[in-house]
Amino acid sequence: MSTPQRTPRQSFPRTISRQGATTPFKQRSWEIGDMVQLQGSELVGVLRYLGPVHGREGRFAGLELIGSSAGRGKNDGTIEGVQYFATVPNNGVFGPASKLVAASGTRPNSATARPPSSLSRSISRTEERPASAARGSLRPRYSGVPLPSPSAATPTRSLPRRSIGGAPLGTRTLNGPPLPRLSQASGQFAKPQTPLTSSVSRVMRRPTSAAAHVCPASSLRTSMLPPRANNFHFDEEPMPQQLKSADEELSGKRRTLLEQMSLDAGESQTEYTKLHVELTTAKKKIASLEDEHAKNMERELFAVREEHSEALRLQASEADARIQALELAVRDAQSAVPHADDLHAKMEQMITEWAQERDELLGNIEELKGAGQETISVYEHQLELAAKEQQGLRTHLQQLEAQLTDPQNQNKDTSLSATDIDMTSLREQVQHLTVKAERLEGELNEARFAAENDRAAHTSANQEHDTALRSLQEQVEKAKAEAQEHANATLNATDEIAKLHKVVEECKMALERERAEIETLRTVPSVDNSQEEIHALQANVARLTLELEQKAPAESNENALAKLHALESKHKEQTEAHAKEIAELEALVESRIFREDELETAMEQLRKERDVALAKAAK
Repeated sequence: MSTPQRTPRQSFPRTISRQGATTPFKQRSWEIGDMVQLQGSELVGVLRYLGPVHGREGRFAGLELIGSSAGRGKNDGTIEGVQYFATVPNNGVFGPASKLVAASGTRPNSATARPPSSLSRSISRTEERPASAARGSLRPRYSGVPLPSPSAATPTRSLPRRSIGGAPLGTRTLNGPPLPRLSQASGQFAKPQTPLTSSVSRVMRRPTSAAAHVCPASSLRTSMLPPRANNFHFDEEPMPQQLKSADEELSGKRRTLLEQMSLDAGESQTEYTKLHVELTTAKKKIASLEDEHAKNMERELFAVREEHSEALRLQASEADARIQALELAVRDAQSAVPHADDLHAKMEQMITEWAQERDELLGNIEELKGAGQETISVYEHQLELAAKEQQGLRTHLQQLEAQLTDPQNQNKDTSLSATDIDMTSLREQVQHLTVKAERLEGELNEARFAAENDRAAHTSANQEHDTALRSLQEQVEKAKAEAQEHANATLNATDEIAKLHKVVEECKMALERERAEIETLRTVPSVDNSQEEIHALQANVARLTLELEQKAPAESNENALAKLHALESKHKEQTEAHAKEIAELEALVESRIFREDELETAMEQLRKERDVALAKAAK
């Protein structure tokens, strides 16, 4: 931020013919306080600033509008926060210096050309004037402390400027030397050595009033000067004795009054000198105190800026470290995503293989069911045949018993031996068939019980397989959802990293701006020893502190750190969830392998039972 410097006022003598004339810019030099007009507009005002403007190229002129143009301006002498001169709002205007023309009219007086407000409120320091400049053209360094003047040291009564002793001050007598003025006097009032007898007649002719006994300051100064020779001679009659005595009495009173006034004037001069010395000492003390205060303020401001800069640097470095750690975590997460995809693909392939094996198992179970049904039907057919054979044998046995009980055949014992043998064999066959039927019924019951057990085991296996498949599908869906959340979290983390980069860049830019302002403050000359500029410096420090607080780098960095901690915790939770999911998937794979082994064992057992049943049926 550049501080505009006020162009020192240049004093060029003007001729009477050039005052108020319209002269081109290249043929004349403008002064602060000139009455000018912007070419191409009707705005007329007093030139308050001439020089560069921050953020724009070229030389610009700042005008304080007056007359009919007052209130038609655009600002109060401030552009983009930089004040070049001070005036009321909407009464200042800036324009290119090349468009300045002299306004018709008289040049404004020094009070208009140099208002104290515009100099005291200006942001830039005015350059020191040479010591030979007139007092009226310079603003006092301390406008609040009035400077006593010789005329104001001793208050006197306002009387007509007449002198008892002759011609007024600053005039020349007919043949005498010019009288000195008050500014040429040595500052000490001398007592008159001889009475002023030349003014007796003039005193006698004046009216005797209260004002006649009070001599003005001009008459006092005239009376203290050496007596002048009276070059005019008049023919006067000799005065009577009474007039001479009255004249002597008046002369004595007059001398006494002059002596008293000279004593009062000496005391006033001494008091004035003392006050002047005290004022000078007070000015020096105030200047030293203000210099010390300004240096202390500058040191405090520099220390505060250094502390803020160091804090910003530390926070920026911590934010960079956090960002690097977060980027590394994001890269790890991104590298873990393909592994999760591979696991998902492998899991889907395993699910497909499980479905195929399930279909094969279902087909084998159906085949076993069909084989069991066929075995049962064969057993039932054999039982029916055995029952029919048993019934036929029983019928034949009854017939044989009936033949044995017949009395006609009692005498035929010899012929019954073959029949007995047949009966015995038939009875043995019936017993054998009965035992065989019982054994077949037992085997049938065992086959039915085994089939029911196989059916129950198959049903429970199907239910367990369906439950495991559903849980596996749910886990797959959950893993997919978590993978999607992880991808979204990765995108959000990338966005957060971009935002953090932006915040860090803003902090760095703010740090650079503060450093530039500190360097600017270092290069600025010593602070002006005026109370208003000290207040302005304090206001500037407060404004900068407020801006730093409004920027709130600490709050933004705390938010960034909180976001980083949240992202790290979320990434840690996701990593743990992925590890847990991978462990669960591995456990599921192991359980599937164990279940496959169990199913294979059950299938082998069913095959053996089927072979045994088929072998029994074949028998």
